[in-house]
Amino acid sequence: MIILRIIVIFLLAFPFSNLSAQGYMLNGKITGVDKGWAFVRHRQTGQVDSCRILNGNFTFSGTVTTPEFCSFGLSVDGVKDYYFSFFLENGDFTMSVNKEALNDISISFTGSEVEKEFQHFQRQVDRINKLHYGEIRAGAELENLTRVYTLKHPKSYVSAFALISYENDLPELSRLYADLAPEIRRSYHGKLINKKIRRY
Repeated sequence: MIILRIIVIFLLAFPFSNLSAQGYMLNGKITGVDKGWAFVRHRQTGQVDSCRILNGNFTFSGTVTTPEFCSFGLSVDGVKDYYFSFFLENGDFTMSVNKEALNDISISFTGSEVEKEFQHFQRQVDRINKLHYGEIRAGAELENLTRVYTLKHPKSYVSAFALISYENDLPELSRLYADLAPEIRRSYHGKLINKKIRRY
């Protein structure tokens, strides 16, 4: 009975949501690849994690302190390359990809709100690119998308990612950066924006 009481007290003090937040578990399925190696490269640190692909399945696990922007790669039949990027955060996730469509908006990723938001933003970018504007018009449309998105989502890691490509109006970039939430300004992409502003 004493042991049972200790377990109950522990569970009340540390709910399951806190336990799952201690790290991430990424279970993946890739169609068109039976075996090989999968890689996740952490952009912030350059660290590369790897795991075997068996029957098209792979699993990554670890811990991140904040959502990290990572690249996903494959090594099949001795050929290694990185194909798309995604946001990785602590929690349990599933990723489904097809070897014939390895890009940012073709993956199916469940469990990550940041990655869901990133894919939504990338689809808007893809829509503008498919309109085949000239370079100047396309650049203006993308910067307007970034400006509007950032103003609506100041607490978003995706906003900081998007602002990295903001080139033409550095005073406006400074204002948009200042409007970001403090934790976003301290993020990896937030720090890159700050360096860019200070450099100019």
